[in-house]
Amino acid sequence: LIEDPTLNRLKKNWQRSDLAHLKNKYQYILLGSIKHFGNRKLKSNQKLLAYSKVHIQIIDVELRKVIYEEYGDSQVSETDSSPEQYDINNRALQRSIMALAPKISERLLSKKWKAPIIEGYKNNEQDYLVIAAEKEQNLSKGQTLEVVLSNKDLRNPLTNTRLTMLGKSIALIEIESFDDQKPGDGKAICRVLGEQLDPYIKSQNFESLFVRMPDLPK
Repeated sequence: LIEDPTLNRLKKNWQRSDLAHLKNKYQYILLGSIKHFGNRKLKSNQKLLAYSKVHIQIIDVELRKVIYEEYGDSQVSETDSSPEQYDINNRALQRSIMALAPKISERLLSKKWKAPIIEGYKNNEQDYLVIAAEKEQNLSKGQTLEVVLSNKDLRNPLTNTRLTMLGKSIALIEIESFDDQKPGDGKAICRVLGEQLDPYIKSQNFESLFVRMPDLPK
């Protein structure tokens, strides 16, 4: 959660810079700013009323635009059993954020899961990929995933917005193990089923590829 001046400075930097270096690691950037925060005494009983209002934005790194934003606010009244003043201020801020948590989760989970490819290598004539994925994403050893080649960027000539394309499945991979030593920065080592990815592994250029779960047969 960051203050408004910092948020505005970040937005200006992003408008001038390329987010390509984040594309292969992150799908979203979650920004939060504090709009109002403080407390005042109630005239009726002279007790404190803490208030807070926060603003959340979700940026799609691939599309380079805000795909969701929402405000959350909360008030917490002081009671006879309330501890120090800072505690009710923190509780007001916490409630403002928690009010938005279900909406944020729903928005992020509405998009089909996909993972970027970190690197590829060959071991005893077998091709392997390392992808940014964790067991907590409902993945398991032995699970088969598909590697997708993104279509070339297309833009709507009227709005100049990027059109989302499904891409083409070019290979299958199988999860062999996980490296989850750092929470939130896990990796999965996957065996490539076939030799279709040899050119990409040799060049180490995976910018046009991503991994997703294959569609269930109809």
